[in-house]
Amino acid sequence: GLSVPRSLERKIETNLRRGEFHRCNGENCKEIANMRSIHTIYIREMLKQAPEGLEGLHSRVHTASPNPRVKTTLEDALGRLGCESAEDGLLLELNDAGTSLQATAGGKVYGDEQLLAICCQQEVQAGCDLALPYNAPEMLDTLASQAGQSTLRYLHTPADQSDSPARRLSAKQIWVRDGLFRAVKLLHIIKSTGKSLAELSAELPDFYVEKKSFALPCSPAHLQELLRRSDTQLDAASEGVILRKHGGRILITPGKSGKRAQVFAEANTMELAHELCEDVALLLQNNQ
Repeated sequence: GLSVPRSLERKIETNLRRGEFHRCNGENCKEIANMRSIHTIYIREMLKQAPEGLEGLHSRVHTASPNPRVKTTLEDALGRLGCESAEDGLLLELNDAGTSLQATAGGKVYGDEQLLAICCQQEVQAGCDLALPYNAPEMLDTLASQAGQSTLRYLHTPADQSDSPARRLSAKQIWVRDGLFRAVKLLHIIKSTGKSLAELSAELPDFYVEKKSFALPCSPAHLQELLRRSDTQLDAASEGVILRKHGGRILITPGKSGKRAQVFAEANTMELAHELCEDVALLLQNNQ
């Protein structure tokens, strides 16, 4: 489910643009395959995130998503695992694409990065390395190293095959990028540890992430020069640039068009994460 390397992407685009591809005549067309079973296969793989089932889970669960298909798919899986449903139970909310997960318990909201960190904590404690996207919080590297494990990062559009080991491992950790898989894994952790979401979250180091998208007033190359002149530590990154300021970390990744940039600010307080994002916004505004 990961994006293809940039080299293959360019090759496909070039061939399509030039019309350099073979057209299939009617005699060579294959039979239409019925893919209805893919839904069953998907759920079957999701159930593997909770191998002992979820019967006896001390929290009942309520699900929500703007996408009815995402909601019913998760409910189907939880029902098969023996998880009780209740409107007043632990609320699991998925975005429209099913890629992002948010939970609410005891009146407190736990964001996608916190839930990912809880799952990563369990994974490294079980003796496994982690395969993470390049823009996942840096704190997850710390969790892995404290447990004697490593993190491998894969890129969104790699220029070569250098991230192949991370991509191979990521095939075994679909919960990193799939919110439904992560929801089932999270409930499995809650059941197997006997801990509440609040207790699991309290075991993590304090960290907060803020994400924003900004219009780029200049080219990505000129942006890097502006950042180099600013009062920050600038690190090289495989995709984008990393700034370190006030103990926080900012990852800036220009989009393909070069007209917008995604900003991921990470810090040990919510206020600092917000301030780091605003610093980038101010820098861009002053250089329009």
